[in-house]
Amino acid sequence: MKRLYMTMYRYREGLSEDDRRKLTTKFLETGISPGVIAHYERLDGKGAFMVEEQPEDAASSFELTLKYTPWIEFECSRSPRWRRHSRLSNACTADNQG
Repeated sequence: MKRLYMTMYRYREGLSEDDRRKLTTKFLETGISPGVIAHYERLDGKGAFMVEEQPEDAASSFELTLKYTPWIEFECSRSPRWRRHSRLSNACTADNQG
């Protein structure tokens, strides 16, 4: 059985049009982790979620996630039963503005 992770994210409140432009530019430069098998935008436009297989290189996947933290807040969970993976979740929800 493959281990799957679900990453939910919300766009930070108060993002300006310029902030969204910078986020789009960063996404075009960086992309998403290679293990992502599904990526869905929320209907309210305030965020999205991704389902991905367990990354071969978790550190690399985590570093990629951190590149988006100026614009996005993350919450990560893992299967089975989508229990919160506390170590990764704490790091994903850290308010890293750098």
